[in-house]
Order: sequence, then C-alpha cells, then structure tokens
Amino acid sequence: MSNSMTEALSHLASRMPRIVREHEVLRVAGWMPGEDPDAVAHKAAGEVLRWAQRRAGQRLPREAWDGESFELPLPGRDPSAIRLRAGASDLWAFRIHDPDKTVPGRAWTTEVVLGHVPGKQAQFSTRLLVATPEEDFSIDPAVPGFVQQVAEKCGLVVGSQAASATPAVYADGEDAEALIEHLTDPGRLLPTIVLTLADGASAPYIKAEKLAGVLTGLAHVALARPDAAWRLTERLGKRLSVFGGAARVYQPGFEETAELRPYPAGASSQRVGHLGCLHCRSGQPDPLVQLALIHLEFEALQPIISRPC
Repeated sequence: MSNSMTEALSHLASRMPRIVREHEVLRVAGWMPGEDPDAVAHKAAGEVLRWAQRRAGQRLPREAWDGESFELPLPGRDPSAIRLRAGASDLWAFRIHDPDKTVPGRAWTTEVVLGHVPGKQAQFSTRLLVATPEEDFSIDPAVPGFVQQVAEKCGLVVGSQAASATPAVYADGEDAEALIEHLTDPGRLLPTIVLTLADGASAPYIKAEKLAGVLTGLAHVALARPDAAWRLTERLGKRLSVFGGAARVYQPGFEETAELRPYPAGASSQRVGHLGCLHCRSGQPDPLVQLALIHLEFEALQPIISRPC
C-alpha cells in the first residue's frame, strides 16, 4: 500500500468515532449486622451519599437523604437512585458517574444497592465500572471510600468473616493459631494476604494499612510478626507458610493438610499480583432496577421489577 493511501486511511481513522467499552473493575457484596436492618441500611446509605455529594460538588436533594428515589441532572455525573418496596422488603439502588481527572474519554460509574428482606440482615453491594475508548488500559483498582466507612461504622461481613479497612495483626504463637483458624475457615469467601517482616524490620515492605484500605471487602490483610510467622511455619511447614519479609495470598478454601494452589510466596518488595476478584470483566450498562437484580436476590420484588424500566 502506498504511503499516500496509508496517510489517507490514517487521517480517516482519526476522524471516526471511537468505540467506548464498559468494564467491571470490582464488586463488593456482603451483609451488615444489626437488630434493625432498616436502620442499618439507612446508616450505610448516609455514608454513600456523603461520599457522592463530595464527588458531585453540589448538595443532594432532600429525597436522597430520606432514602427515596431521586435524580439530579449534573453534566457528567447525574447522581440518581430508586427505592422499591414490596411488603416488608425494601431496596435502594444508587448510581453516580465520575469523569476521569487525567484520561480524556474515560469515565467511572459507581453503583450501590442496599436493602433487606424479612428474616435476613441488611444487604450491601457495590460495583465500580469504567467506560473507555482505550483498547489497552491499565488501572490500579481501589474500592470507593464509602466502602471503608460502611465497614468501620456499620459493619460489613462477607461470608463468615468481617471486612476491615485495617490489617489484622498477629503478634505471637497464640495469635498464629487464630490466623490459621481464619485461613482454614470454610466460610471465608475472600483471599487473605499475609504480610511478614524481614529480619530486623519494624514494618513490612508493603504498607499494610494502605493495602487493607484499598482492598476493603475484596480481600483480608494480615500482618504476621516474627513469632506468629514462626508458629505458622511450625504448623503448616515452609511450603505452605510465609515468613522473612515475604507476602502470600491464601485463597478461599485453603486447608491445612491440602495441597496449596499455585500461589507461591513471593518477595513482598515486589507488587502483590492481581487477585481473582480484581480482574476486570466486560459488562453492559444496566438500568438501576436491573442492577438491583444483579446484586441482590429479592424474590418478593420479582413481579414488580420484571417490568421494563
């Protein structure tokens, strides 16, 4: 092909609209303990709305704080929510957009679903989406700040384990037994990242507090000090343990006597690899009502939300 033809096609391609694809970056789902699920869900919604109001740069309407449906037209952001009730079941679904501050054409969408059905605790779910024309892009996933607030102020449980925005510290042999109990808990649904200290070090190579914050609800973060790491090695053996400044990811389903899946301990001066729950997955934009179905199972609402939006 001649250079002139190549240049012409290149010029034409630059003028054609670029395809924007939406990808799911992460998702957090769990339940919130409390005797009054409605009050717990309302408290969690307040944490979400305070975060969203800072993002929007404008006060949200009264309907938002009352937990009702609302729409606030703001260019590029458009925060909105719907509330669905059916008998004693109550569901609130929220969405806000956020243009990327540094990458033109890239936009983020945060979706949240809160609610409860009779006989169950309040449910919480959120997912982060990114829409971009980039064919190849790289991001460092981190949960929205309100996830940390919900975990700290309302309590957030994933499976049988509480999610936390701070690392769990295991100092001695007795603590190590608690760590092993945590790792082998069949109800644990999230990966657990165990950090250790190098000889003479006072802190791990990876900042445990920051890691726990950005992975709240996606992974548990634990710091095993030397005595605890030594006890862990005595119990599990060197092949299954972690020590000497290394970091290891223990996936759900880990058993003390079973073969460990291929996630070897690595030097923690290197970046911890992607966790399964952090992989981007292709997704299509969903109406808020459909979003509610994706996140939570509300069988009592099926007759209502099966209708088109």
